[in-house]
Amino acid sequence: MIMAATATVSQAHPAPSLSRLLAINKDLTTLDDQIDQAIRIIGLPENWETIEDDRRRSEIIQKLVRARAEWVLRWILDKLKKTEDASVHARANERAWKLLDWMIGVLPTARAATQLRDADFLSILERTLQENFTSDTTIAPAPTAKGTYGDSTSGPSEADQQDNKASRKRKRSSQDTVSSGKRAALSSDRRNGLFCGVTGVVHAISAKAGINGTSAEGIQVEHMKMVLRTETAQAARLLKGWIIAVNVLLSVFNKSASYGVGPYLDFSPMLGIWELRVIETDDAFSSSADQFSAECLIPLLTLFNRLLVDRSSPAMLKAGDSLLRTSIEDLEKLLGRHLFSPARYTFFGSANAEKKDAESSHGTADQLRSSLEPLRAKILQASQIQDSSIAIPEDFMQLFDVIPRLLDLAIKLSPSRTPKTRTAERPWIQAVFVALAECADCPLEAPRYPVPLAAIETLQKLLGVLRRHDVSIDSEVIADMFWYHTGVKYSLIEAKDIHWSLIAALVSADPDTFVTASAPSSTNAGDGRGDLTKVLFDQVSTACRNHVRCSHIDAMDIDSGARTEASPEDDFAADPERPLHETILASVVVPIMSAYARNRDLLGFIDRWYAQLSQNAEAPSRVPLSELIPNIWEDRILDVKLKELLEQSLTLTQIVGLFKIHVGAVEPDAINARSTDADSLSRAHSSMVIMRALLWSVNADDTIASLHSHLESLLDSYTNLVREESYRKDIDLTLCWITLCRILPLLWPLRLCSSSELQKKLIAPAIEQAIQDISATKKNRGDAPLCSSSKAAALLFLLTANDHLRTVPGSVEILREGVRKALKALSSSRMDRAEFDALLELVCFEFAPLLEHLEPDNRQGSLVKLLGKVAELDNSVLGAVSEGFAQSVMASPSSALRNAFAAAILQSADQAEQDESLLAVLKRASLQLRPTALSRESREAILDRGTESLLLNGRDAETILSVMKILQEVPNATSKLASHGDIFFDFAKCLHSNGHESALVLSLFQDVMQQTLTHVYSNKDQPQNEKYLEEFRSKLVAVIKKPKRCYPSRLAIVRAAFLAQKGVIFISVDQYVALLNACIAESPLSEICLAAFNEIPTNYLKEREYTLASISSIVRRSTGLQSNNQDEVFDRKMSSETKIQLHGAVARYNLCPELNTFIHISLKVLQETPEKDHLTVLRSAREALSSAASEDKFKLAYELLNLDDNRSAAYQLLKALVSTLTGKADEDNERRQEQLALLPTICDRLAKSPSDADFGGLMDIVDLVLKEKSSLLSQHNIESLITALAKLSSRYSPQLSASEAPAIYSRLCETTRLILLLHRSRLGGRFHLLLPLLQNLLFALYIPHAGRQTTLPPWLRSQTHLTPNNAAQYTRVLSTLCSPTQSSVVKAHQHRSSSKSGLNDPVKAAREYVSHYIYPLLASFCRFQLGGRLDSGVRQKLMPGIWEVIGTAELDKENLQAMFSGLDRSSREIWKGVWEEWKKMHGRGQGV
Repeated sequence: MIMAATATVSQAHPAPSLSRLLAINKDLTTLDDQIDQAIRIIGLPENWETIEDDRRRSEIIQKLVRARAEWVLRWILDKLKKTEDASVHARANERAWKLLDWMIGVLPTARAATQLRDADFLSILERTLQENFTSDTTIAPAPTAKGTYGDSTSGPSEADQQDNKASRKRKRSSQDTVSSGKRAALSSDRRNGLFCGVTGVVHAISAKAGINGTSAEGIQVEHMKMVLRTETAQAARLLKGWIIAVNVLLSVFNKSASYGVGPYLDFSPMLGIWELRVIETDDAFSSSADQFSAECLIPLLTLFNRLLVDRSSPAMLKAGDSLLRTSIEDLEKLLGRHLFSPARYTFFGSANAEKKDAESSHGTADQLRSSLEPLRAKILQASQIQDSSIAIPEDFMQLFDVIPRLLDLAIKLSPSRTPKTRTAERPWIQAVFVALAECADCPLEAPRYPVPLAAIETLQKLLGVLRRHDVSIDSEVIADMFWYHTGVKYSLIEAKDIHWSLIAALVSADPDTFVTASAPSSTNAGDGRGDLTKVLFDQVSTACRNHVRCSHIDAMDIDSGARTEASPEDDFAADPERPLHETILASVVVPIMSAYARNRDLLGFIDRWYAQLSQNAEAPSRVPLSELIPNIWEDRILDVKLKELLEQSLTLTQIVGLFKIHVGAVEPDAINARSTDADSLSRAHSSMVIMRALLWSVNADDTIASLHSHLESLLDSYTNLVREESYRKDIDLTLCWITLCRILPLLWPLRLCSSSELQKKLIAPAIEQAIQDISATKKNRGDAPLCSSSKAAALLFLLTANDHLRTVPGSVEILREGVRKALKALSSSRMDRAEFDALLELVCFEFAPLLEHLEPDNRQGSLVKLLGKVAELDNSVLGAVSEGFAQSVMASPSSALRNAFAAAILQSADQAEQDESLLAVLKRASLQLRPTALSRESREAILDRGTESLLLNGRDAETILSVMKILQEVPNATSKLASHGDIFFDFAKCLHSNGHESALVLSLFQDVMQQTLTHVYSNKDQPQNEKYLEEFRSKLVAVIKKPKRCYPSRLAIVRAAFLAQKGVIFISVDQYVALLNACIAESPLSEICLAAFNEIPTNYLKEREYTLASISSIVRRSTGLQSNNQDEVFDRKMSSETKIQLHGAVARYNLCPELNTFIHISLKVLQETPEKDHLTVLRSAREALSSAASEDKFKLAYELLNLDDNRSAAYQLLKALVSTLTGKADEDNERRQEQLALLPTICDRLAKSPSDADFGGLMDIVDLVLKEKSSLLSQHNIESLITALAKLSSRYSPQLSASEAPAIYSRLCETTRLILLLHRSRLGGRFHLLLPLLQNLLFALYIPHAGRQTTLPPWLRSQTHLTPNNAAQYTRVLSTLCSPTQSSVVKAHQHRSSSKSGLNDPVKAAREYVSHYIYPLLASFCRFQLGGRLDSGVRQKLMPGIWEVIGTAELDKENLQAMFSGLDRSSREIWKGVWEEWKKMHGRGQGV
């Protein structure tokens, strides 16, 4: 057939003479007509342009005359190589390039190479790229052309070229200038086609040259390589033109997506030309770094950034992740080889220079700086544009964006995989950072002109890259960046701005700089800069004090004003809603506090804190109503952080000394002595702030005991300060009252609780003064009433003091007066809203038991008022406070208070008709009532009130019935519910008539009815109950006789009566079934009837087979369910609840005898119903599967495991199925093998879990087998399970969700613990299988250093880290291993002791056995610390488990010593520290 097609072509185009070929240029005027004539002459088919199949092309080429093809090749090259306008158009003609591609394939390599070399093909390629794919600027996309080959678009003007040269600060060769002729303007589609044509030609030549792995003969290859070989300058221009072309095409593609981007991303043709370039003799590294930088750097960086930014766009995703990744890697290799590698080699110098100190701080990468000069020139141009008050163009912003990516690439390319190499590479990384910062216009020198905000943002991102890779740089560099670029010292902007986001980035990069650079011995002391921390803290104070200027201060993201979107690499973008002072404290001050503590100088930070307080504190105003402006250094964020650090960082002596200093400063005598000095008052106020922080930071019993005398002195001092009018005007009363609230709990258990004298001396006066302060108004305090915050603080102290006095005998009157005054003062009209809300929450949650001390006559009224105040809270907290208030009262030991609270709820209900907020409070509070905490009278009062409300209109039926259900947990014999037999029928009528028959209401109504009947039945012989039952029976009989008049709430009564009947039978099974049969046809009742059938107890059905058959028939008839249409019935449109009930009926009454069909139906129901209902479906399925034969169950189990669709539901069903398997091993050998094969199959699926749902489902099954189904276990099965768990915790784990990492780790630890706890005996001598699992779980707790993330499981490779709770779970695993229970080891001990006499204690024997093999885990613990770090919380929870392991390993000192000998030097040092710490804790050890 192919030969026939070729023959047809030959007949249609008979061989012409040479004269016809020579006449092409004379006879035809347009290039397209000439090409058509040429292909007819040489014999190409008409569809030659669209043929891409290599085999088809080869068959056509074999039939062509090579002599004619050679003439066509020479002719088309002659068209392309000239410089006239016609050649410009020819080079823009896609068909010309495709014809060239064909002719290269026709001719032998040597002859084609000769023609291409003679025509200077690379010059043709260079002109083509320059003429058709460059733009007016280097990095901007080309303008859209309006014509196909029109002359309206010209090349860049001379002025443009001059601008370009000036910006680069480098001269280019004359060949870089675009032809002065007219440039063909191409449309997007034609430009795409031209690029594909050019790419095809270069690919064809590369293939014949043997580039990119293509095979070709040696001498022929060399001929074609000569075509592609050129000097470095031209190769650089070609590479530049190619990259610009890809950039332009990608930018156009974003506007027109009629073709794919795949061809653009293949850089192999041009990379082959670049690699064949002729290296200059003076190029020591063969990298052509200068030419590469001058020509290619800017366009390559632009393309690099574009690919990284757009990699998730639909176009890039369509091109394929593999191709995109390869393209990015190609660009990274170019940058690495021609930018970073030569610079790095030059930086480190020769072998002798490499002996320099690696910690030398100011090594500069001169070669890199020189190579980055074009980039720096572009950034300088952006600065000049900004100076002209013009927004920086997006093309320049891309260059700002790519600078942090270059640092990221340099770190990735750096060989820093071990601590030693990381230390050696640190100077180079620092030099790269400095060079790139200079490129971003942020050099290590004072700025001479305003720096663009984009440059500041870029510097932040550079610091963020260092932080992500855990790379540190010298403190001098951080300090220089701080002084020069944060605006603290140098600012050329008229309104001096502080770049707080940059300061936060510098602090995050190295907070220790602000400690060492501020030390007295620091080298900065004599350079005129001053104390680094002091300067920074002064700026913090100024920024947060001057609220007018705060609007100009960067609120952690203001620097990005030039761009509306925050960059994804911006590590310091903050919540814009967060107050400025909170952001500065969290991002700047708190990290510096931690750095001071880490450097053992927390006292130094406290001194600086005190100094800032003294400088910026304002003395309290003489006019009490004028509120003081909050000082940032008084913020409680600092108190919270100090609480974490104080006792860990300071010794007891230091803490006592610190207290001594500030206790003396706040004594009344000291304040009085300097009351005329404003600075002295400020210092006293500062000591009060520090004292508050210190008091909230001490928690250890030893510390508190050592501070006993100071605490007494403080209590006495503060009591005098708040009482004496001469002091009150000069102090912050709010601060004093808050401090007293902390002193009292600290001092109370030491002496105050047992000393009535001290109580009278120290506490009673303070309580008296607090009562006066909270009651202060203009009338009783003259012209000096207290501010709101002071009243709130005094009220808090009053509540705190009363709470402590509750246990003191004889303090009833004090408590009664204090609580009464406190509740009276707790009013939104007497204090600010925020303070009122906070205090009200405290009263409801913490101080509710104090309400028992109210006078009995006023207690209920006070509770009513308090509930009304709760209703004033915001809706976001109203529910939680209501519930917390009720729970606190119900937990009170006072029954009077609990009953008063119930009465207050009833009284408030009368006022809640028009108050929705109060009604919401009562609903939430009522649901927290505890029936055993209330008297019967209170319960019955609430029940009767609920009965009246329900009978009135059925409003809030759900809440009322929920409360009834709670209270009916215990008998309430005299309530209306239990004394009127017809009350529930009245309820039913009311619910039905008012339309309140939702599923939840009916369920609650049935539960309340069932509870009530159960209580009545239990005392059915009492006259009252006999009367109740008789009345109820008569009403029930009436309902049964008239099923047509039944409605859902009436049917709920019948269901409750049937399920509750015990000794008294009101309705037989047959009557019940008949009633349901009559009602099931009704649409509203069908679902309820199905649920009723599913509720019938199993013992009733076992005794009445005919009833079972009758129910089955009723369900089949009512649902249309037959043996051959189960799938069709469940495919019908029905509610999920109906579907669940129908599934339950199918399972309960065996309506689907085929197990496979039932499984299919169950899977469908699980897939189509909410997750909350899955338990009901699985319970029904378990009931149905329990009666199946054992062999059928195993067959179904394997079928469920092999399902490809809906695996999550399949695994849930499999768990239900496994739960029905027998716990005994089958005696039949074949069935036994079938039993034992199930768990390994599950483990195989588990190790390949494609999703979190599959992982969770399979782990549930595994845990069930370990706990309950020992018949499915063997030693091989346990080994398979351990292997699967080890894989899941290793780098070879499937890609599970990083967001679920803590839960995944928790499941792995729990299953491992179950193996050790329940099946330790099956491990046998396979401890070597368990050890890798333990090592993997241990390593997962670490946060690896940069470059080692790939050693973690895939679900831990993002920024997700495990939690302290996960470490505690791993510790439990180690404890189970090293300290086993008696039951877990007894079988293993019996097995070993049968053949070998040994220890009688099985636990001791097990520990000794573990000691022989556990030491590799300790070696791993030391080694892992070299490659990562443990979070402080994780380490705290992990170390108890490590101590258990060391205690066990010590039993075999020989192996432990061998482990020590096998460690490297760094690991040995770590082990020594761990061993010493263990010896201190346990007081033993022989110095291993």
